[in-house]
Amino acid sequence: MADPKENKKERSSSITKVQKKLISDFMDNHRELVSCQFSATFSHQSAKLLWCELLSIIISVPGGGKKDNWQQVRKCWQDMKKTVKKKQSEINKYCSRTGGGGPPTTTLDGVEETILTLVPTATISGDPNILESAVFFSFDNTANKLPTDGGVGEEDNLTNSMLVDDVVLDTDIGQSTPSRNTTTMPDAKSCARPEPKKKLSKTVRLSKTLNISENMLAKCSEKIRIKEAYYKKKLELLEADSKRRGAYEAEKLELLRRNGVLLEQILQRLPNVCPPH
Repeated sequence: MADPKENKKERSSSITKVQKKLISDFMDNHRELVSCQFSATFSHQSAKLLWCELLSIIISVPGGGKKDNWQQVRKCWQDMKKTVKKKQSEINKYCSRTGGGGPPTTTLDGVEETILTLVPTATISGDPNILESAVFFSFDNTANKLPTDGGVGEEDNLTNSMLVDDVVLDTDIGQSTPSRNTTTMPDAKSCARPEPKKKLSKTVRLSKTLNISENMLAKCSEKIRIKEAYYKKKLELLEADSKRRGAYEAEKLELLRRNGVLLEQILQRLPNVCPPH
């Protein structure tokens, strides 16, 4: 019966600060491994070799955490990035609070600051190219008027209902919102959203698809034509080479035949040259 302990998944031990420093320095020197964007010069096999190289570096540290394979090293790097992003997000939230206060309780050490330079800013603080909608506040002068005679009429009810400030969202960028005593934000123009792309009609899309298909067909036809000329020329060269080989073999056979005839004549003359004793 198999030991149940053997079926348990082995967990890698935690790494030390020295090993974290080695990992961060290694990733800083191999930025292509950080981005994981494969290309003609950086393939999946190249990334695997780098992870294996990093594995051999960190397991050579005496007294450090042990890793059994390069997948555990990659998982360790992912956990380190996740921790740094979480800490930096907490620091950003603390600094954006109002009311002052002391310095943030969460800080980054030297290794974590190095990792922070390798992490895209958009994953922590968001994409700066994506702007929020502009907000305009409209304050009506009649909202501050209260009834003086204590009576409640239709106009008083209307006035009381307008005590709440009217908040108007700028949903149509490029057009001004008509309102009385409107106070606009100074950066409203900088919050303009990019115009959405116009959706192409089915006819235009079909026409583009046909053009692409025709171009691909022309390229395939040209490729077939080039291959046909290549194989035709190759066949001619093979036929010429075969003829030369045939002529060579025929000439060789003729020489061997003549050599045999000469040897036969020599053998016939040997008894006359050297008579038996």
